[in-house]
Amino acid sequence: MRRLWANMESPGETPYEEHSMATSYESDGHEYERPAQVVDSDLPTEKKIALLEDWRLDLIERQRATEENMPGSATASGEIGDALQQVNEALTKLRAAAG
Repeated sequence: MRRLWANMESPGETPYEEHSMATSYESDGHEYERPAQVVDSDLPTEKKIALLEDWRLDLIERQRATEENMPGSATASGEIGDALQQVNEALTKLRAAAG
């Protein structure tokens, strides 16, 4: 099971704007806040690429929903775009290293 959601500010948590990645991704019971965490994990390269591809597809779906005026904040599209860029960069790095 996987989930993607926007981090919400809660009491005692740092302000939303200070999060460097506005979206998180959960896969197989592990939450990743940044694509770099996937790259740096102990997972095999093929698994990292598959996980990042799933994350990428989820971000594209969320971006499309935001553009179609489905519920979400005005900044959500920009945050999703930033997250998508980071996922794409991580995928490029992994694929280059894999040869």
